[in-house]
Amino acid sequence: MQQWEFKIARNIAASQCFLREHLANEFIVSLRDVSRCLNFFYWLMEQHKTILENDKTLWTGRALNIALGLCYYFRLDKDGRTKYECLMRQKSNSSFLEILNNEIENLSKLFEIPARVALHKNLKENLFILFFCVATSTPMILIGKPGTSKTLSLQILLDTLSHRNIKQFNQRLKDNQFHFN
Repeated sequence: MQQWEFKIARNIAASQCFLREHLANEFIVSLRDVSRCLNFFYWLMEQHKTILENDKTLWTGRALNIALGLCYYFRLDKDGRTKYECLMRQKSNSSFLEILNNEIENLSKLFEIPARVALHKNLKENLFILFFCVATSTPMILIGKPGTSKTLSLQILLDTLSHRNIKQFNQRLKDNQFHFN
């Protein structure tokens, strides 16, 4: 796990520096971001305590990507996201964005999407972010231009997590290798 501690620290430090430079304001990022990222990471690791030892390395990488995405990547505009993906690719020798998009895709398929609603990129990202913030009791502000599915994503999440749907949703999570308590 010591190798992961170094990798986690290195990626968070690089993310902090990147956001300070890209957002052109050193006060945009703080130690609260580090704490939030670690909270997401540790919460994800707690959810998978029962994983076999050979799968822990794979899950640790997934958990780190999810935590970095939630705390840093989704705060950026399109240009910033492209540059952040390049930075993370250099740090890990794998495609940060490909792994993160795979996680978003897998989780968003598990929500009950009403008929005539397109499951587009903004809706998927919003559902992903909202799910993890609700699951970890992490406060967040969802901002965006009108029509970017902010309200719709919250309605879908609330409906999915409602008393009548929660058991089916939990089963779908488990069936798709998301073992969240």
